[in-house]
Amino acid sequence: MSTRLHELFDRWLTQAPDRPFIHLPDRTLSYAEIGVLADALEQELRADDVRPGDRVMVIAENCPEHAALLLACSRVGAWSCGVNARMAPAEIEAFIHKADARLLYFTGGASYFPQVGRRICA
Repeated sequence: MSTRLHELFDRWLTQAPDRPFIHLPDRTLSYAEIGVLADALEQELRADDVRPGDRVMVIAENCPEHAALLLACSRVGAWSCGVNARMAPAEIEAFIHKADARLLYFTGGASYFPQVGRRICA
């Protein structure tokens, strides 16, 4: 069986939680900090009955929460279907209809979609 994304992350989370994971222009986040976000999103996915094989649409720009959601999906066994938030709304809607996703998350750059999804970062 192949190694899943969260297994690689969780290994480093256990071995070196304070080690840098994401460098941003204004701060650096550790494995532990992203782990907290991933844990919360994993609980949210499970509460919404997301199961292995389900798809979770992510309309996102780059942000730490997006990385945490990828990890949470991996832990649950769901497929993260990423779409660039800077695409035209009609293009994004086409992806939404094709993905048949159980849930939709979006970042601040995709403010066109607040009525159908959950915001994961500003």
